[in-house]
Amino acid sequence: MKAFKYYNAQDLKDAVAVLSKPGDSRVLAGGTDILGDMKTRNAAPERLVNLKSVQGLDSISPGSSGLRLGALARLSDIAANATIKAKYTGLAEAAGSVGSPQLRNMGTLGGNLCQRPRCWYYRGPEYNCVRKGGGVCFAVSGRNKYHCILNGGPCFIVHPSDVAPMLMALGASVTIASAKGTREVKLDDFFVLPETDPTVETVLQKGEVLTGVTVPAPAAGQKSHYLKFKERESRDFALVGAAVVLDMEGHTVR
Repeated sequence: MKAFKYYNAQDLKDAVAVLSKPGDSRVLAGGTDILGDMKTRNAAPERLVNLKSVQGLDSISPGSSGLRLGALARLSDIAANATIKAKYTGLAEAAGSVGSPQLRNMGTLGGNLCQRPRCWYYRGPEYNCVRKGGGVCFAVSGRNKYHCILNGGPCFIVHPSDVAPMLMALGASVTIASAKGTREVKLDDFFVLPETDPTVETVLQKGEVLTGVTVPAPAAGQKSHYLKFKERESRDFALVGAAVVLDMEGHTVR
């Protein structure tokens, strides 16, 4: 791991100010993704900006108008929340399916949405793949069990988040903060497909931080479910994941 500076943000304004400085600065939330990327030197930021020192970013706030989740809300807390389990069942299921209990106790909602691809070639420092600015997607003729089988190209990764498709099905939006203020983005528009830009996964720009997620209140009779097929019961990514939201009238799909 390359040496780096570590900065505890005093508040959100302080965090975005440091992230906007020249050089490569990265956000540290739970650390379950970025630290692994740094150990392989796939990422080598000059500084890490710790968001855990910012008060209120770990909030879980259900209300009559919907559900507000701070970006630092832990996946284990989302999965265990009684209101989420009752009204946003699929989200609790998706959060509870991530990794292992240890990872869910560290991993955050924002980090899960912003994690980098789990492709072996992207993670391997010896491969200059399309996502790292090269000209070849090695997964096409190589190890591609976890890659996409529909659409895709020029890079064939799939986003590894379980909560992302469930939140998209629920109509969620994200709040993004920067030195210019905040903006709301529908989660449908938050992710960037490889055909648009194969080197990034989200619309986040330098100096921007995802601070929270808003989920609309479910309509009467709305039911949600997340189903994940994986080879191992724990610490495995989905071979196939499906998120569904249905408006029900008794036992009839409206």
